[in-house]
Amino acid sequence: MKKNYTNRLSAIMAKAALFSILCFQSVSANAQCCGYELFMHDSYGDGWNGATLQVLINNIPVGVFSGSNYNSMAEIAICDGDSLDLVYTPGMYEHENAYELLDFSWNLLFQDGPEPDTGNVFAATGNCNTPMLQGSHPCTAIPMEIGDCIFTNNTGFSGSGLNPHCAEYQGGDIWFTMLVPPSGSLSVETDSGNINDTGIAVWTGSSCTNPYLVGCDDDGGNGYYSYLLIYDLTPGSTI
Repeated sequence: MKKNYTNRLSAIMAKAALFSILCFQSVSANAQCCGYELFMHDSYGDGWNGATLQVLINNIPVGVFSGSNYNSMAEIAICDGDSLDLVYTPGMYEHENAYELLDFSWNLLFQDGPEPDTGNVFAATGNCNTPMLQGSHPCTAIPMEIGDCIFTNNTGFSGSGLNPHCAEYQGGDIWFTMLVPPSGSLSVETDSGNINDTGIAVWTGSSCTNPYLVGCDDDGGNGYYSYLLIYDLTPGSTI
């Protein structure tokens, strides 16, 4: 959601007796607004069991959110210059709960969990003009085709917050996307370069905002590189 407001007024007025001129020059008043995305996860799939995350904009509560099922999301309306605060209240089974907040360009702003911190956990100022870093999130994934081999660099990638719970994930992930071949099977691997210990995860789903994990590998390739073979995918679907 983006809102742009521009008002322009131009006029010249003269009063002969006072010999004065009052000028109104062109004025632009821009207030850009957008939506931040809050993603909430529960590893057991039964929701947050009483835990909540309160969102305040300009110190005014705008919503109290709680994760449902395995994954859920909410959009937070914010404008440039707004103050944003998150307040987390714990419930039961905190080791199941995690969440992340992304800005309008799918850049990770904050993440926490499992066992998230409690109380006032995050504060920021709204910015609807951040640049998009392609490959930083499933919704900005870099297109590839079967047979492609590419060199990549994860410098500057803070991570999407989507944790495959393997390969000692610590962020810094880069996302790629391709169509599943007619065979329904494919392999993905890493090799060479100045990173000598990698992890690979394959996700799929009908939406880039809610993918589900179909496979992950840590050291199945050469040395500490990764190799992952996936079967029985739907031909023509997106991974």
